[in-house]
Amino acid sequence: MAKLRAALFLLNLAVSLVVFVPVLLLTVVLPVDYRFYFARLWIRYTLGSLSLIGGIRVELRGLEHISRDPVIYFIKHQSTLETIVLQGLLPPFSWVLKKQVFYIPLFGWGLAILKPIAIDRTAGASAVTQVKQQGLARLGEGRSISIFPEGTRKVPGSPPNYKIGGGVLAEAADVPIVPVAVNTGLFWPPKSLLIDRRGTTVIEFGPPMDVSGLTAAEITAKAQAWIEPNTDRLLEEGRDQLGPAKPR
Repeated sequence: MAKLRAALFLLNLAVSLVVFVPVLLLTVVLPVDYRFYFARLWIRYTLGSLSLIGGIRVELRGLEHISRDPVIYFIKHQSTLETIVLQGLLPPFSWVLKKQVFYIPLFGWGLAILKPIAIDRTAGASAVTQVKQQGLARLGEGRSISIFPEGTRKVPGSPPNYKIGGGVLAEAADVPIVPVAVNTGLFWPPKSLLIDRRGTTVIEFGPPMDVSGLTAAEITAKAQAWIEPNTDRLLEEGRDQLGPAKPR
């Protein structure tokens, strides 16, 4: 049954992209905020089908920490799920993402018109410069930035590996950062399309952090010091809910 649910959800996801994305692409003539709100129609549909078909619900905590003013969200990345949820939850913002995402048929094309910050991860130090330059421009437009400080999805419980790019941007912009902890990887595993664990996953926003006078390294460490223990706590909650993992 788990594999059947996963297959039905993925089929539903594929069909919805085929129907929705061509319409979304037509909104490229509209201001970016209008494109953003139109994209949320697909987000709501996808989360509804994830709950109905996949049996996964999302609990959101700390919503009072979501800011209408420009901030930088430092997000623990475990799954495709948080990218979907946050796209439908936060005020219009810009993701920091690898440019290769744009090559994903339909999904990547739709994401490209929402004005993200696309970087070449193989570019080394120049990738950090790209994040800083484009991020300052987006913040200057009044948009928040969402960044995965580890750069890629991490298996729940694996050692953290925070990169400096988000800290460099936060130091240059001198805007608050908002840390975000998750346990989504327990329900929708990283780099996997198999959704075989039912239950309620949690995404939790921490209080905004003032970074005035801090270096990029200190900002990164400050974010990590909140995200990691709170992610561990959420993972413990999730594992208690799920019980022992079943062999595949």
